[in-house]
Amino acid sequence: MIGNNLIHVYTLSTDCWRQKIDTSIDHSDIYLFPNLDAGFCHWYGILTGTGEVILSFDMSHETFRIIRLLESEFDNVLHMSKKLAVFNDCPALIFIDTRKTERSLHKWVMQLRESGIKESWTKQFVVRPLVGNDELPLEFVKNGELLLLLGDNEQTIVLYNIGSKEIKNLQFREFPNSWMTTLAISYVESLVSFTGENVFQN
Repeated sequence: MIGNNLIHVYTLSTDCWRQKIDTSIDHSDIYLFPNLDAGFCHWYGILTGTGEVILSFDMSHETFRIIRLLESEFDNVLHMSKKLAVFNDCPALIFIDTRKTERSLHKWVMQLRESGIKESWTKQFVVRPLVGNDELPLEFVKNGELLLLLGDNEQTIVLYNIGSKEIKNLQFREFPNSWMTTLAISYVESLVSFTGENVFQN
């Protein structure tokens, strides 16, 4: 958990929450709902004096790392929006073209061999409009498929296979009216309670 330079870390072995204060990073414009992979939590946001970044928290060492974004043709373009995801165990940014006439998804994947180095971004592929509808990317699943929410009258969730370009309708319905606020969050069942007997140890 993160907020206003105060970090709450839960340790399973001791069943307690601890507080850490990080004064080196301004978290005021960090987006919620982090993406997790290989022992890291990643947030997309804007840091004071730095600009757009991916903020990564190393859960093993309990330290932050800043991954700077590669300057691209999509910078400062009003019709482009960005979404943070995880693809093949690497942080990825999906650039979304919101224009009705020329909609496509642009995805860049960060190779973490040189964390914080702009030049370690590589562009992987472009997903063109699939079925003539607004498409909101939600998340990549483990087999490399992309979970999409189609903004049609039915508000359909589909799986898009990047290799074969096949689309599978998941037959999921009953979304809220504000479909642009829909999120997909990975869930793993656990019998562990996160209440913690020794809450907020320093």
